[in-house]
Amino acid sequence: MKLDLFGNKIKKSKKRHSIASIDTKYKAHIYLWSGGKDSTVMVDKALRNGDRVDYILFSDTKVEFEEMYEYVVKVSDYWKRRYGKKITVLRTEKEFEDIIFNIRGENGRKCTNKDNQGKISGLLNPSAGFCEWRSRSKIIPFENFLKQNDFNDDEVLVHIGFTIDEPNRTKRHKHEAYPLIDEYRMRESDCKQYLINNEMENPLYRHFNRTGCKFCPYQSEQDYYNIWKYYPDDWKEYKDIEKRVKEHEREAISSAWFINFQTCVDMENKFKKWQILGFEPNNEPLKNCFCKI
Repeated sequence: MKLDLFGNKIKKSKKRHSIASIDTKYKAHIYLWSGGKDSTVMVDKALRNGDRVDYILFSDTKVEFEEMYEYVVKVSDYWKRRYGKKITVLRTEKEFEDIIFNIRGENGRKCTNKDNQGKISGLLNPSAGFCEWRSRSKIIPFENFLKQNDFNDDEVLVHIGFTIDEPNRTKRHKHEAYPLIDEYRMRESDCKQYLINNEMENPLYRHFNRTGCKFCPYQSEQDYYNIWKYYPDDWKEYKDIEKRVKEHEREAISSAWFINFQTCVDMENKFKKWQILGFEPNNEPLKNCFCKI
């Protein structure tokens, strides 16, 4: 009896013919994999079903949790050994701190607001309404990948792991596919159970309901609490960068990581009270950060 990397029996999958397996219109079928449960299920089911999978792309933000990097290696080894498919890791040439300490109006950095001229951008904060690092670390590397492989936007079909719980997130672009919605009709709870059944869970789900960059500005209070409690080294990074921003010779546009301009010390005081009172912090993310893309 053959077992896969996760100790499961290897069963012969029934041959089926989905849109992805018979389509010849596109030069490539690209699957965007974030390491989260939904995109993992999307890719794994496509591979098990013999669908056309030309590229599996993971965008490394360079500030992932260590468990994520370990999971990427494990899943990549598994998919390569069982299906002959590897994960292609995309990385930006920039570093995370480049967007924090970059001076507006200098070093090629545009400044549309004259009041911010000469200031450093500072810390990511949910009040900004967008995450610049997502653009730098995910969108731009993906665009560069297409250019390097001589793909035009309309020559590839991009598969994204949105579930039927998230219909409003789909842009319904004609060159995007949503297999979990249109083909498998799966909810997030279904994806979670799928990974439990196949023993493929990402260990980050022990402490988080969603995966993503550890500095994501749209995390819930529960997420920040768990970073403080279970990931002290990562929390120390929050504090160290905050300190350097406040002590910088240039004024920062944003000097706080958290909503209502709370500091790391403010959050720590709150977390300590929660521990004493046994209070459960808010587990809802502040907004949709599109970390799956």
